[in-house]
Amino acid sequence: GYVNADTCTFEKDGKIAQIGSSTAASAIVNCTFASAEPAWDNASSSDQVYLRDAEVSEKIPRLPLEKEYSSERRSAATDMVFFASDFGAVADANYLNFNSATDNTEAIQRALNAAGKVGGGIVYLEAGDYYVKDYLVIPEGVELRGVSETNRHFGVNKKGTTLVTGCGEGNAEGTPFISMNDRAGLRGLNVFYLNQHYSYHIAYPPAVYVAGEGCYIYDVTIPDAYTAVLVTGDDVHIDYLRGLGVSACLVLNGANGAFVENTMITGGDWQDSESQRLLNAPPADLWTHHPN
Repeated sequence: GYVNADTCTFEKDGKIAQIGSSTAASAIVNCTFASAEPAWDNASSSDQVYLRDAEVSEKIPRLPLEKEYSSERRSAATDMVFFASDFGAVADANYLNFNSATDNTEAIQRALNAAGKVGGGIVYLEAGDYYVKDYLVIPEGVELRGVSETNRHFGVNKKGTTLVTGCGEGNAEGTPFISMNDRAGLRGLNVFYLNQHYSYHIAYPPAVYVAGEGCYIYDVTIPDAYTAVLVTGDDVHIDYLRGLGVSACLVLNGANGAFVENTMITGGDWQDSESQRLLNAPPADLWTHHPN
């Protein structure tokens, strides 16, 4: 099993814990103790069991920031809303059979272009699964938004707005699935790769390429990308990016002034989608055998 104690106070002298031989992972961190040298019994052979007190943690150097960053969330250049469904987008994707699914590439891109022509706005994708065969470009000042107003777990009882794609399969250097121009935004949705497989990784271009300045990504889950997000643009704000890139999750390449917070690199969303009978997903008990 697993046990973690974070920022706790152990008020009594003596042994603070007994870790059994079958313990897979345990962490006692940032805690304070009555004893100067707390004692514990650790019978586990796992290298994922450790004790670190608050004093030691405070000795870890912190990276000085050249300037103060604000966590205040950004928004589209205007408050105009363009419903992708008004441009023909249909959420009819079936994860097991895409032969009858609507390709929403042109419909969503028409909505994005319409918002771009008026100086910016929000392109809104209602809840559902949208098959998008080809790549999308978010114009300057435009936000592509799904229904999630906060982070969400993709795999279990999967809901929300999901773009399902196989764009660029087999070519890591191809055109990214979603490219973002200056001050563009991506918010409140999932990106899922139909054919990615946990046991043999398929190369794809980045799911999201942030080339512009002043862009933002909020509450986006990408469970099974090859490279989830590539950032080369300056002054980017990312708040709650969740998921996995089997090659890399988040790549900052030459980006100046990127502010990244609340990012969770995890295979859990993809793994838990196995319960939805997504055949390419890792088995639901994978984490019990590979806790890292």
